Amino acid sequence: MPRKACSAVADGTLHGVISADPMLSLHCAPAPVSRSVSLAALACSPRAVNRLVADCCADEDPLDVLLELVVRPTARVSRILLDRYDRHLPEDVSVELSGHGHPTGRVFFDHGGTSQSWPNLRSTLLRLGQRIPARTMFAPDQIRCAIIRTIDEELRFLGPTAHTAWGGHAVSPEQDKILRDVLDHVATAARQARRQPGTARPAVVIDGELVALAGLRRFCWEVYDAGGRTVFAVPKRNERRDIFRALTGAGILGPTVLTPPALRRSGITPVFTFRPADVATFETSPRNGLTDPAGPAPARSLAELSLGELRDHRASASHAVTLDDEASLFLVSVLLAATAAAAHRTAGLARDRAETIGGQVHEILLSKQFRKGSRDNYPWSLAEQTIKPFVDRGEPIRVMTFGFPAKLDYNGLKTAGPLPDFGELAALARFGELQRAVRRVYPPGLHIMVLSDGNHFRPRPTELLRPYQAKLAEFQELVGTDVLTVHDLDALAMDRLGADPVAERLRAVGRHVQTITATLDGIDVTRSPLRALEKADRRLADGTGSPSLAALFRSLVYAVTLPPAPRPMRPQDWARQLYVDVFDVTDPVLGKERGQVLSRAWTDAIRYLAAIRADREVAYEEALVPRPYVRLSPHPRPGTVGFGYLGGSCMLPWHGVGLVGTDGIVSSGLAISAADAGYVPVRSALMGTDQPWFLAPVTATHKGKLNPALVASLRLRRR
Repeated sequence: MPRKACSAVADGTLHGVISADPMLSLHCAPAPVSRSVSLAALACSPRAVNRLVADCCADEDPLDVLLELVVRPTARVSRILLDRYDRHLPEDVSVELSGHGHPTGRVFFDHGGTSQSWPNLRSTLLRLGQRIPARTMFAPDQIRCAIIRTIDEELRFLGPTAHTAWGGHAVSPEQDKILRDVLDHVATAARQARRQPGTARPAVVIDGELVALAGLRRFCWEVYDAGGRTVFAVPKRNERRDIFRALTGAGILGPTVLTPPALRRSGITPVFTFRPADVATFETSPRNGLTDPAGPAPARSLAELSLGELRDHRASASHAVTLDDEASLFLVSVLLAATAAAAHRTAGLARDRAETIGGQVHEILLSKQFRKGSRDNYPWSLAEQTIKPFVDRGEPIRVMTFGFPAKLDYNGLKTAGPLPDFGELAALARFGELQRAVRRVYPPGLHIMVLSDGNHFRPRPTELLRPYQAKLAEFQELVGTDVLTVHDLDALAMDRLGADPVAERLRAVGRHVQTITATLDGIDVTRSPLRALEKADRRLADGTGSPSLAALFRSLVYAVTLPPAPRPMRPQDWARQLYVDVFDVTDPVLGKERGQVLSRAWTDAIRYLAAIRADREVAYEEALVPRPYVRLSPHPRPGTVGFGYLGGSCMLPWHGVGLVGTDGIVSSGLAISAADAGYVPVRSALMGTDQPWFLAPVTATHKGKLNPALVASLRLRRR
C-alpha cells in the first residue's frame, strides 16, 4: 500500500487520484487544456524552448523558468504518482501554457496513456537544458548540474515503493521515529526544568564517531530549539581537538566535547546517548508536500520547519480564488453564525456545571475552545476576586489582554502581506463568541480591552502600523463593535497617565538597554551563536520569571529586516536560503548575511527584554488598567486565563497567514508551510489585490471558486 495516500480518493482511476491529492491537483492541469506543448517537442527544438522561457519574465533567467515551471513540476508529479499510488507517469506529457504562451507550472497528460519509465523521463528533462536560449548567464555544464539538482531535490525522502524502483534518498521509518522520540523527550524534560529553577538543561550525548553523519548540524539545532543541548563524547582526551575541529568545520560552533570521566564529573544525565549502532544519519523525514498530503505541518516557528525541503509552488497562481464583496461577506456571515451557535452551546453547558453567575462565567472562560493550558492557572479562588465584584455591582466584567500588534511581514515565509487577514478576523470572531456566551448567563457581559503593543516592545514605523490598525477596525465593524475595544498601548498610556510617566518609562527602557548591553559585553552572537545565547542567559538570569534573552532571540531572529536579496533572486527564496541554517555563520557564501541577521535579532532582543523590565519597574500594566480584572494571555501562566485565539492553533494570527482547512476550520499558520502543502491564495474585495485574505487547499477549489461544501462548513476549532 503506498504510504500516506489520500484517504479522500473515491475511486481507483487516475482522475480520482489527481482530484484528491493536493500536490497532483496543484501541478496537473485539468482537461481540456487550451494551450500546451509536449516535453518531447521541447526536447527536440531549441526554438520551442526559447519561445517557452525567454520572454516569460524580464527579471528571471530562462534557466530558472525552465527549472521551476517545467522540470520541478514534472519530476514532482512523477514521484508522487509512484510514491503514493504505485503508478507511473504516462508517456505523452505536455506543459500547460498561459494565454501569453508562458508555462504555468502545470503538466497535462492522457490519463489512459502508456506508462513512461523514469530513466526516459529524466533523459528528456536533461535534454531540455541543451535547448536553453543563449540569454541565460549559465554555461552548459552548469545548466545540466542545475537540472540534476532540481530533480534530486524532488526525489528526497522517498517512500519504500519509489526507493525500491529508483534508488535515491530515503530515511528509514525506524530512524525517523528514534530521532523524533528523542526530541520529544528533550522538550518534555526542558518544560520540567523551566518549572524548577536551577535545573540543568536536558542533554543529548552523541558518540564522537558519529560527527560525520548527514543531518547532524540540523539535529543539534533541533535539540537546542526543543530546550536542550548536545554533548559529544570521545574516549580519549587527545581526540578532543580533532573532534572539536571536525564539528566546527561542519558549522557546529562552540561544541562541548568531553571524555567519559569529564562527562561523569559534569553531572550531566543525558536524555539519550547516541552510539554508532543507533542511527545511519541524523536526518528525519520532513512533513512536507512531498512526504505527506495531510496539510501544513503544525509549527510555532520557522525554526521547526525543514525550510530547505519546502517550496512555494508557482502553479498556485493558476488555482487562485477571487471573492467579490458579496461572496466575502457571505463567508463572514457563515463564520459568525457558527460562533453564535457555539456560544449558545457553551452557555448551556456552563449553566449545567455551576449554580452561581460568577461560577458560570468562570466555566465559560475555561471552556475548551477558549482555554489554553491548565485550568489550574485560574482557579475559582482567583475568579472570586476578579469576577464576583463586577457581578455584585451588575457591571460588565473587566477583561484585559495584549494582541494585534502588527503583521510580522518581514520575509514572505511567515505571512502573506502586512495587513490583518482572515486569521485576525476569525480571532475577533472568537472574542465575539466569548462575549455572547457570557451575555447569555450574565447580560452585562464583558468589557474586553485588547492592548495593541505594535510599537511598545519593538519600535516600528507608523506607515506599517496605521494600515494594519485601519484594516483591523474594518474587521471589527464586521464582527460587531460591541464585542471588544482595541487600544494602542502607548497612546492609551499617554491619554490615561500623561506625558511624564510615559517619558519615565522610556528613560527606564534606555537604562535597561545600557545595563543589559554592559552585562553582555564580550559576547559575540555572530561568532558562536548557540554558545553566545547560553552565556547570555547565565549572565542575565534574575529569577523574576521574565522571558530569557535566548527565548526572545529565537523568536525575533525570524522577524527582522533581511539584507537585500541579490538580483534576480525572489525575496522568499533569499529568505529561505538564509534561514535554512541561520546559525551557520561559517558558510562561505551566506555567512556574512546570516551574521547580519543574527546581529539585528540580538539588538532587538535586548530592546525587547529592556522594555519588559522597564514595564515591571514602573508598574505600567497596573497603572493602565485598574484592578480587578481578568487577565487573558496566549502564554498560560498562574494568575491568567490561557487564551487560545483560534483554538488548537499554536500560531497567533499576526505571526502567520489565515488558513481554512478542508474541514472548514479556520486557523493560522506559516505561509511557506501552507504553500508547500498545496494551499492556494483566496483573495477578497475586502483586502484588495496585493495580499490574500486566506489560503485554502487546492483540493477545495474548482475553476477559481471555493467548493460550496467548504464554505458551508466554515467554523472555528472547538479545542
